[in-house]
Amino acid sequence: MAKPNKKLPEKVITIFCKKCKKQLLRYHKGGKGALVKCFKQRIAEDYTQTPCICPGVVGSLHARQLSAVYPHTK
Repeated sequence: MAKPNKKLPEKVITIFCKKCKKQLLRYHKGGKGALVKCFKQRIAEDYTQTPCICPGVVGSLHARQLSAVYPHTK
């Protein structure tokens, strides 16, 4: 899997929950294409109380954390 660049892009987008339309996070997005995955380093503001759980719909999972993808990174 590709790693994000060290320099953050200037373009910041807002990501909303598809089910309840609550604001989840603001993200530094690079490129013209669709957003496929988010890197923790590029999250500008996180509006969730618990990571990966939507604040509007109780128990609604909106993401997953992949800590085992890069076991050798520091």
